[in-house]
Amino acid sequence: MTGTHVDEATLQSLRPQLATPRTLELTRSPDQEPIRITYYQQPQYWLMQNEQGQWLAVSVDRRYLFPLTKS
Repeated sequence: MTGTHVDEATLQSLRPQLATPRTLELTRSPDQEPIRITYYQQPQYWLMQNEQGQWLAVSVDRRYLFPLTKS
């Protein structure tokens, strides 16, 4: 996953605006741990935490990230 890195100071300044986080779990195969991505959906971007624990601001249409869900 790529996006604009969000440093800790910026993350702390955004926290009052953030709603409840959501977690997306991606299953790779039965013998591997699933990938878990924590995210917040903001009006202009998605704030996502990657597998390395880094927070990224990602600007992308919701239908691209979740193509099988209804808007």
